[in-house]
Amino acid sequence: MVYGSGAGPSLKKLRHVKKMSEKSIRVLIIAREPTVLEHMQSLLQQCDVESMITTSDEAVRRLESVEVSAVVIGSGVPEPSRRQIYAVAVRHGVPIVAGALCGKDPATYVREELLPALRSAVARSDSD
Repeated sequence: MVYGSGAGPSLKKLRHVKKMSEKSIRVLIIAREPTVLEHMQSLLQQCDVESMITTSDEAVRRLESVEVSAVVIGSGVPEPSRRQIYAVAVRHGVPIVAGALCGKDPATYVREELLPALRSAVARSDSD
């Protein structure tokens, strides 16, 4: 898939989905593919969501050292790393959103699936 080719929804539409909660959201995105990480980070930043990216190898260290509102973990993250990441996130009270891009248009996925899931996860976490 070629990003920015004009196919799919305009990235400008993402700007309409800006308000996440009363406080700003800081998300750690964990995925296997660097190009996916960078593209997802760009899409989230266009929606005023502060995001940091990392691979599964670095994720535990980042979770231990950086305060985040939520973690997005991609479907390609290997199971042993996934278990470690979940354990650290739970210990720190950080909600996890399972990412599943799976060939979907990234802009549509962020707008229609990821942002609502992040909103919900952070709201639940804030009410606990």
